[in-house]
Amino acid sequence: QPLVTNALGLVTVANDVTKVKFDGNQNGAGYFQVIQSGFPKNVKPFARGLDLTRDFLDAKDQPISSVSLGDKIKVRLRIRSTTGTSVDHVAISDLLPAGFEPVRDEKGGVALTTDSYEHSDVREDRVLIYLTAGTSETEISYEAKATVPGSLIVPPVAAQAMYDQAVQVEGETGRIEVKQP
Repeated sequence: QPLVTNALGLVTVANDVTKVKFDGNQNGAGYFQVIQSGFPKNVKPFARGLDLTRDFLDAKDQPISSVSLGDKIKVRLRIRSTTGTSVDHVAISDLLPAGFEPVRDEKGGVALTTDSYEHSDVREDRVLIYLTAGTSETEISYEAKATVPGSLIVPPVAAQAMYDQAVQVEGETGRIEVKQP
């Protein structure tokens, strides 16, 4: 079914659309870009070849479910391979709750505390970490700051072997309360 463009030439595609076909009559003119926002809300947690957990901790390394606006928390990730061997080229995507932002270091990145990782990338709403997941647990931590009050949804943390899609894990969705001081 043909899609209708708005005044800016943009098209909104429904969430249930799985394929889009572009008409070849454009003579090479134009381009397309797909923009996605949010996160899947109906995905059940699963683990295939990787174990991954995330905790939000206070200054005494105690798990928390609420924090005051402006407070910094410690985000702790724990990952290990359950395949019996190490898994190379694992990408962890730690999507933070709306209203939290990673605390950046002096170089604009995020200060990770861990024994081993290969690369990290910080975005406005997430921290990406690339590493080899060994058979023993690797712990990674960084700081995040609460910037918006409310009862916030915590998106699931996820990881996948970049070159073996069968090896992946997705955690649970949760909630965290950010209170006005």
